[in-house]
Amino acid sequence: MGHEPPPRPPAEGAPSPDAADEEIVEQEQLPPPPPLAPELAVPPPRVADVRHTTARVEWQAASSSFPDPGSWEDPRQGDVQARCTYSLPQQLQMQEVATSSGDSSSPEDRLREAAAHVVEGDWRTVHEAPCCSAEVTALRPGRFYAVRVRCTPLATLDGAPPVVFPPVHSQLRLFRTEPTPPGPMQPPSLAQRARNALKLKWALPDETGGEPILQYVLEMAPPPLGWEGPPNDEGFYEVYSGEERSFKAPRLAPGVRYTFRIMAFNALGPSPWSLCSAFSTQASVPAAPEPPARVACTSDTATLAWAPPADNGAPISGYTLEVDDGRGGDFRIAHTGAECRATVAGLRSGLPYRFRLLAENMEGRSYWSAPTTATTAATVPSTPVGLAVMGVNRTSVTLAWQPPAGDGGAPITGYQVQLQAVTRAARSELGAEWLIVYDGPSTATAFSALHAGCSYMARVSATNSAGASPFSAAVQFVTSPDVPAAPPVPDAEVDATSLLLRWDPPLHDGGAPVSSYRVEMRCSPHHASSDDDPGTPHSLALTPHFLTIYSGSEACVQVTDLAPGTSYEYRVMAVNGQGGSPWSPIGSATTLPSVPAAPAAPVVSACSSHSLHLSWREPHSQGAPVTSYTVNMARLLAPLPRPLANGHSRRLSADSDVGSGDADGDSGPGSSGGDAAGRLRYETVYTGPAQSCEVRGLEPASAYSLRVRAHNAMGGSAWGDAVTVTTAAAAPGAPTGLAVSAASSCEVDVKWAPPLRDNGAAVTGYLLEMAVGISGAGSSGISIGSSSSSGSGAGKSGKGSSKLGAAGAWTKVWQGAETGCSVSCLLPGRRYSFRVRACSAQGLGPWCEPAVGATLPAEPGPPGQPAVTQRTATSLRAKWTLPAEDNGAAVTSFALQLRPMGGDAPFALAYEGVELGTRVAGLEPGTTYELRVAARNRAGQGPWSDATTAATALRPPAPPVCAAAEVESGAPLALRVTWTAPADAGPATAEAVGYEVEAQPGAHGAAGGGASGGAAFSGAAAALGGGALRQQVGRVESVVLPGAVAGCSYSVRLRAVGAGGSGHSAWSEAVRIQVPADAAPAPEAGSAAACSSTDTPAGGSGRDGGSGSPAGSRKPGAKTARRAQQPREAVSAAAVGLRRGAAQAGVAKGPPRRSGLASHIPKPVRDFWRQVQRLTGGLVILLPILALVLSVVILKAPSNRSV
Repeated sequence: MGHEPPPRPPAEGAPSPDAADEEIVEQEQLPPPPPLAPELAVPPPRVADVRHTTARVEWQAASSSFPDPGSWEDPRQGDVQARCTYSLPQQLQMQEVATSSGDSSSPEDRLREAAAHVVEGDWRTVHEAPCCSAEVTALRPGRFYAVRVRCTPLATLDGAPPVVFPPVHSQLRLFRTEPTPPGPMQPPSLAQRARNALKLKWALPDETGGEPILQYVLEMAPPPLGWEGPPNDEGFYEVYSGEERSFKAPRLAPGVRYTFRIMAFNALGPSPWSLCSAFSTQASVPAAPEPPARVACTSDTATLAWAPPADNGAPISGYTLEVDDGRGGDFRIAHTGAECRATVAGLRSGLPYRFRLLAENMEGRSYWSAPTTATTAATVPSTPVGLAVMGVNRTSVTLAWQPPAGDGGAPITGYQVQLQAVTRAARSELGAEWLIVYDGPSTATAFSALHAGCSYMARVSATNSAGASPFSAAVQFVTSPDVPAAPPVPDAEVDATSLLLRWDPPLHDGGAPVSSYRVEMRCSPHHASSDDDPGTPHSLALTPHFLTIYSGSEACVQVTDLAPGTSYEYRVMAVNGQGGSPWSPIGSATTLPSVPAAPAAPVVSACSSHSLHLSWREPHSQGAPVTSYTVNMARLLAPLPRPLANGHSRRLSADSDVGSGDADGDSGPGSSGGDAAGRLRYETVYTGPAQSCEVRGLEPASAYSLRVRAHNAMGGSAWGDAVTVTTAAAAPGAPTGLAVSAASSCEVDVKWAPPLRDNGAAVTGYLLEMAVGISGAGSSGISIGSSSSSGSGAGKSGKGSSKLGAAGAWTKVWQGAETGCSVSCLLPGRRYSFRVRACSAQGLGPWCEPAVGATLPAEPGPPGQPAVTQRTATSLRAKWTLPAEDNGAAVTSFALQLRPMGGDAPFALAYEGVELGTRVAGLEPGTTYELRVAARNRAGQGPWSDATTAATALRPPAPPVCAAAEVESGAPLALRVTWTAPADAGPATAEAVGYEVEAQPGAHGAAGGGASGGAAFSGAAAALGGGALRQQVGRVESVVLPGAVAGCSYSVRLRAVGAGGSGHSAWSEAVRIQVPADAAPAPEAGSAAACSSTDTPAGGSGRDGGSGSPAGSRKPGAKTARRAQQPREAVSAAAVGLRRGAAQAGVAKGPPRRSGLASHIPKPVRDFWRQVQRLTGGLVILLPILALVLSVVILKAPSNRSV
């Protein structure tokens, strides 16, 4: 940054020119003054965006100023300042400040402590650039840093070196980087090693993250001995957690390598795991081995094996096995080495030897194992020596030997000599195994019955009580030679006119090589030719005596020019230097007969469209009877004239153009014969002894070639001349590719392809049949189509329609010449089976395989008409039935709509769901509604059902106001109740057509009854009426309730009965009344039972002695009704019924009755009787009968008493 020097000031009070000149001369003789140092103002930096290792520092440029020119001492200063250029380079300096305060110090205290620890010599420049901001990196997390801006002014005068003025520093600023968890630690190091322990130490992590280290966690693997904790996912075990920086791991195994790693924690979390370090405990001598185990023992050896003991950290370098002398003496070393198995030799048989074992490693020797004992077995003698042949001739040999060198500790008890034949001839008599020829105590023996000129081997062994010794080396010898043995019977390979004789050399050449053979042959004396044809010439006539036919060294001879089917005998002799052998056994062979001659061409006697009948004559047998015939047939590919009605045939010779197979070829299935024109694939259609056959399974209107060959014991003849035949035409085959596709919910498209074969007659049309559902499965009868449907009926192109009767029956739906049609007038969502057949001039072909198709589903039919089963003033309960037809898709839901009658209001949806009924609430009282329902399936919603009309009930009337209740004395006592009729609540409220009055008894007073009276009343309260006084009246405003009991208190209430079945109103507010005890009427007969009878219905008012009959109980009720003040006009049917029930109620008088049927009637039945009595009115006469029936049923089923 450059700064201009200050302006030169004018002189004040300038001296005279002469004085000034003198002063100037003096000053010019002095060096010029230096540039003035500027006065700097360096603003402090601002630290922003502080992170773990970075911070952004921003600062403003420094400003400079100079002293007032009037204060300059040298007048040349202004000229110097004018020629100077100033710059103010700035540097950002920073240093890390150490603090010693703990984590408990406040941030302000730590900042003050950091400010006190700023060291002047530790400042370092981190940025030097003209910009006023810098990103400082490479900071350490959680550290305090001091930052300042340093400005060093520079002055440049006329190109001279710049003048550097003392630097000026801004105020420092302190900040702290964000702390982090500690960085990774160095691996733990080994401080001390022992055989069963390792002491580890570690240093602080290179980066603590700015927070104090709180603890260290040390893990190792494998764990110490006896460690019970589980490992972590990486297989390490945590063995230390604390603040110390060293740890001694105890209970370690000697010589085992352990792996360690460590982690540090501060307040922000753990550091990463350090790298692993591995250390081994000091090794030790091996553990004492287990006693060696005996594996095997012989007479002079013992084999032992052992398991390696624990090496305790140093590999086992070897084992030392010691053995005693077998008699309990001192041990000696028997084996040393690293193997875990040893065989100790040089032992004596039959002695118990003791063995012990120790292991060695680089640390030393282990303790001796416990001794183990192994006993050697007894031994056999050694092998006899000196076996030699003392003499040999054609049939015998003499052998001698010496006793063995050692007897094995037991006397020799005998010798065994064995002989083995080496030559094949000798083996044929003695076999190939060693044979015992001597067993005894002598050391020499002789053996005869040998074969001349044969080689033999002999061996000997010695025996003692321990067993037999090994056999000595075998001695081989040869007996004197002789003539060969007789050769075996020659083998003959026969032909029709020759014999090939082969024979094997004799089993034994007699000890001299065979030099030649001689063969003799004759015609069999008992010859019988197999040729049935007389006059067959013989090419060679042989006498019945043996004649020599061959003499030479070869072991085979070919004899030719023989007669077919003739029996011959032959024999052979072998010759060597000693003479000729005996003759071989006589062999015999018969020459073969010839194959038959080729048969003549077969004759076709009958031919149809699928079969034909063939016959032929027997050919010449050629010396062997014809046993069977083979008929071959091939289909001719070349077109032939159309056959007649019963087919036709023509003969083809072996040389014809159609051709047959090779005359000598055996053409089976797939074989072909002849040249180009005769490349027919013949197949065998008959094999057997008969001279005729029937061939089935032929194709109609097809040409075939047939030929015959004969067979005897020698083989088959050449093929005879072939004959060709063409089968008759037949009905066409079945159509192919039948496919059914849905066109709509009432129509399907059916297509097919013509038959693969028309069988010789052109297809003229097709016949299509249909069955309901899958063919063969039963279903309900369905009407399909109608006679008035357009495009339907047989014979109309592309359309088909019919009507089925029985389920699954096939019905004709279409007939025409096309290969497809549409079948309409079907039911939606139904499965149908179709089949088609072709027809031609030859008739109807077979049906094709049925194909199944289905129409598309349609909307379901309408459900049953809704029925209203329950109605209230604001709701209706409706139910309906399923549609008669779901049209191929199951019903998934229903929709119920309703609207008020008598208006133009549209139907509104009231319910949508899967149930077959619902309750529609929120309706207007006394309103008639129209209801309808529709079903839905996946095809859509079906039509609406027939509508049902139903009206909601009126609102029940308001409860009446009970004015008063008083006691009317007399006989009997009664309660008079008066009230005020309810006010009219509007047009939707039902009119009160009657009232139901009820007086419920309370507790009795002391007077008038006493203890016995209270008990009697309790019995009455528990009976059928419960002791209550009830009465139902018409449109009146007072009523008298007879039958009150003196001394009883009653709670009186009433409610209105609405017209039109609207129901009852709420009960009015109850009025309490007490019947005085002195209000009892004059005593009458049976009056004492008024409160105690359990058979008298409550609420009665009879006066005629209490007979209890219905006729007697209606009369008092009628009088009470006539006393009503309000007329009874315009009374509804329900009100009339209520008044009739009230008129029929009465109270019986008379003497107390015994406990009857009522005491056995359960309380639920009595309550039910009460309700029926109140609702049925005039039918009360049936109540006793109904109660009797129900009581008997319930008494017989006690478990139902709780219902």
